[in-house]
Amino acid sequence: MTTDGSPLFLGLDCSTQALKAVLTNSSLRVISEYRVDFSKDLPQYGTKSGVLVDEKDGSIMAPVKMYVEAMDKVLDGLKQQNVDFSRIKAISGAAAQHSIILLTSAFTKTISATSLDAKRPLHEQFDTEKVLSTPFATNWQDSTTGQQCREMEQDVHAVHGQDGESPAMTMAKITGSSAHERFSGPQAKKIFQKADSTWQRTEHVCLLSSFLTTLLCADGRVRGPDEADASGMNLWDLSETSGRRWNQALLKSVVGGNEAEAKRLQGMLGEVEQDPRVSAGTVGDWFKQRYGFPEDCQVAYLTGDNPATLLSFALEAGDAIVSLGTSDTVLLATEFYQPHPNYHVFPHPAGDSNDGTKRYMGMLCYKNGSLAREYVRDQLPGATPSWETFNEAVTSESIPRPDQPESGFTFGFYYPKQEIIPRGVHGFYHVKQDQQGHLSIAEASDVKQASETIHWSSADARRILESQFISFKSRIQQLLPEESRQRGLQRIYVAGGASANPVIVQLLSTILNGPVYTTSDGTTQGCAVGGAYRAAWSWHSLQAKADGSEELGFGDFVNKTTGHQKDDVSLTDGKVLARPDVEQAKRYDELLPSWQKAEQLVIEHCRAN
Repeated sequence: MTTDGSPLFLGLDCSTQALKAVLTNSSLRVISEYRVDFSKDLPQYGTKSGVLVDEKDGSIMAPVKMYVEAMDKVLDGLKQQNVDFSRIKAISGAAAQHSIILLTSAFTKTISATSLDAKRPLHEQFDTEKVLSTPFATNWQDSTTGQQCREMEQDVHAVHGQDGESPAMTMAKITGSSAHERFSGPQAKKIFQKADSTWQRTEHVCLLSSFLTTLLCADGRVRGPDEADASGMNLWDLSETSGRRWNQALLKSVVGGNEAEAKRLQGMLGEVEQDPRVSAGTVGDWFKQRYGFPEDCQVAYLTGDNPATLLSFALEAGDAIVSLGTSDTVLLATEFYQPHPNYHVFPHPAGDSNDGTKRYMGMLCYKNGSLAREYVRDQLPGATPSWETFNEAVTSESIPRPDQPESGFTFGFYYPKQEIIPRGVHGFYHVKQDQQGHLSIAEASDVKQASETIHWSSADARRILESQFISFKSRIQQLLPEESRQRGLQRIYVAGGASANPVIVQLLSTILNGPVYTTSDGTTQGCAVGGAYRAAWSWHSLQAKADGSEELGFGDFVNKTTGHQKDDVSLTDGKVLARPDVEQAKRYDELLPSWQKAEQLVIEHCRAN
């Protein structure tokens, strides 16, 4: 690697299956990458796809020491690529959301400048029995805390709930999300209830992101989480009346109502950093001595993987990322706090605007993505199933006309897996509007019998895309202020396997009423790139404060540094894949109320059955 003395920035991504690193230059271009696969490269930990499963209760977890050894291997790998560590001015990154790691009081003495030997790998000095209350981190795939979720919703509703409001809605209003099994609060409550000795040994409760921030600083002080990741715990209060702070009712719920223990838990969680520009400190002496990091190399707080993805696109209000994969995910930048149990609202990982306007990140997660589309594709009558015949079926169908009820039309809803949005629905449905404009469920089937009991036709190809994308539209509108709903999205960045299908992408553009972009940044490590961007922005902010120059907001900084403006191309040299058909977009706007009523019929049917 050439040496010219210009700054470099390191971004890390500790996902479920791997620890990845990207190195960017001063223009934020990726110049080096390295990846350590947990199961393949660290087989001694016995994980499958990065996790372990407890045969007794089905709990899913990961060995904490595996993350530490992966850090050794990633940095060693970059060293083998002849990376000049002395040029790295800042580090940040991302980690899988919701995972918690429990530290003992011995951690701060062990992972410190005076205790660590730079001649030895970090993992060899990480005494699991000494520094951890339990050797395992919780994992977002775990779903064993349903009871704890319901108890926490009931407890917060008893304190903050309004008449006629469900406990799930109260939780969403307070924390931005209803209670979810994978979230850190329910996981901590389960440990408190079922592993008393582990809980009593615990001095600090870290998210995986804050654990890695602490590890990189290695100075004997434990860092709390950044606010975007803290909001994935069902403990952090985002409500506009009493937030932003740890919610006392929820802390008490975790520890069975014990006020003294709730106070101790708040101390165990630590202070939440609400300013994403703030440095957590400089990289630890062990890293400086072993790899040659400079004395002033900053560690910007790591965040969660989903917030880091938002950072990698530098999303602004009215922008969205749509990932069309096995599951479908929508990430949205907004200035509107409108929580609901069907989706998540987090603080924007780039913080509020310079003028003080609060900013948020909305997240929609659907279980039934590509697998549902593939199921419908395989049911279409005629030729051997293929995406070519699916696309032909989509383009041969016209849009339903709610303004012409005499023609009648049918909506389709397809849930081979129990869905998250809307919660709990499952099965396959055709909902028909008759010539008088009345909606009714014409066909309903469970998954096992759907291939035989549903009357499949070529129209189902378009119907499933309409159903999925109108669902996106319906929920996105709830996350946007009133004046933005008719205008639609400014930019839609698309990813995932289905993003390669031009027919699917075109219909997505039309229904969401915005241009669709793809990216060609030369790397698939979006979370790590988002971490590198945050590192660079934090360093820029420190420099600006030191010399009295203007501190740029995150989006302006990335635009200026990369030399790209969003009005022309995406931040990462993306291109426009599709633009909305204006006339069809208007008709889908008109169709939305009828579709919402049809979906409600399906929800009520599932509740009754």
